[in-house]
Amino acid sequence: MCLQVAPNIKKYITWFKDDKLKIEFSHEPKWATLQYPPNATKEQIEDIDEKPYINLKDLWVKITYKGLVSYFFIPRGYRWNGANIPGVAWYIIGTPDDPKFRLASMIHDWLCEHHEDARNDRYLSSLIFASLLAVAGVEKYKQFLMFHSVDNFQKVFGKDLKGNRWQ
Repeated sequence: MCLQVAPNIKKYITWFKDDKLKIEFSHEPKWATLQYPPNATKEQIEDIDEKPYINLKDLWVKITYKGLVSYFFIPRGYRWNGANIPGVAWYIIGTPDDPKFRLASMIHDWLCEHHEDARNDRYLSSLIFASLLAVAGVEKYKQFLMFHSVDNFQKVFGKDLKGNRWQ
């Protein structure tokens, strides 16, 4: 849930800042790639394949956009699938498991599932995604392609966990 009131965190780490947007975290984000347990069942394999990444520590995110500050929380244990990159685009953009895409995909997937945490602003969620790609060192042309791909996909198909479209 997006909050307008600050949680009790003394200092945030500034991850990205420009003239429009500032992204801060309560601590350095930590995640892992899930592994199949020995003798994994078909269901366990399918579950891990569907969402192979896991957030390892509760994370508060502070967003300042156009002078407005808001906060949201991504809980420890949150799982996501990483970057959705069609196989045909792997040669140009890279593969979905590229570590440079990991943090951006976690934050963006959370925002796509919880529109209210991005103030129901699809463009803001896409801007956050592209900004985090930039911090990770993703090349500018890939940032451009990935930003427009996710933004246009969300424009047409984007629904949160409640089935609501972006406003």
